[in-house]
Amino acid sequence: MILNLYYHALSRKGGKPGVNEDYLALPEAVEQTPAGGMISKEANPLFVLCDGLGGHQAGEIASRFCCSIMKDKFNKLASEPDTQSLKEIISQVNRELNQLGNSESEYYKMATTLAALVITPERAIICNVGDSRIYLFSSQELQQLSEDHSVVWNYYRQHLISKDDILKHPEKHLVTQAMGLSSQVEVFTREINLPEHFVFLLCSDGMSDYVRDSEIATLIENATCLLPLSENLWDRAQSQGSYDDISVILISDYLKY
Repeated sequence: MILNLYYHALSRKGGKPGVNEDYLALPEAVEQTPAGGMISKEANPLFVLCDGLGGHQAGEIASRFCCSIMKDKFNKLASEPDTQSLKEIISQVNRELNQLGNSESEYYKMATTLAALVITPERAIICNVGDSRIYLFSSQELQQLSEDHSVVWNYYRQHLISKDDILKHPEKHLVTQAMGLSSQVEVFTREINLPEHFVFLLCSDGMSDYVRDSEIATLIENATCLLPLSENLWDRAQSQGSYDDISVILISDYLKY
């Protein structure tokens, strides 16, 4: 069994005014590069991507807060991680973010999406709030593992639009769940068996709102390592007109950084 994982991350500000409101939490690597590294699956590594909501105050504060507090709580787990423990952590982080937003006027109604992935030697645990996504590429197929909390995703689930229609829908930026908006939050969770060879992709909507799943699959299938793959994903989103901040985290057991 291959126990080593390789990962690479990219987060860049888009053309919209203001700062980059995306934030990432990455594990400590055995071998470290400026934006990636190698880690053992036995370490149960946690990867988190948050995208502060535009149109709300302090989105960059919300995304940074959620990443840092979730990583801290995860590292203090007394038992092996599972869907229930991660759901409880995310609910705790949401309450703390909501309390902070209600206590400081400059942080009022600050909010963020959250996508979190934990990889164990045999399993992968997926959690998300909002419309940041987690994909799995394995056996030459791409699968979205997360579920968007958004108006257009509800249209898609009701078979009113196709998945590609989401990319050009005028309501694609309207989320139905986000961290910090309320003291209670709906957390989507999923646990899967880890395939033999894989690439996981976490991304903000600055990429997924502009790049079709078929294009993502082709880019991953043709990739030879993770760093140029992240650049190719960013280039594709830019070429399709993305004006938003773009962040990706790539994790693989066969593609090195």
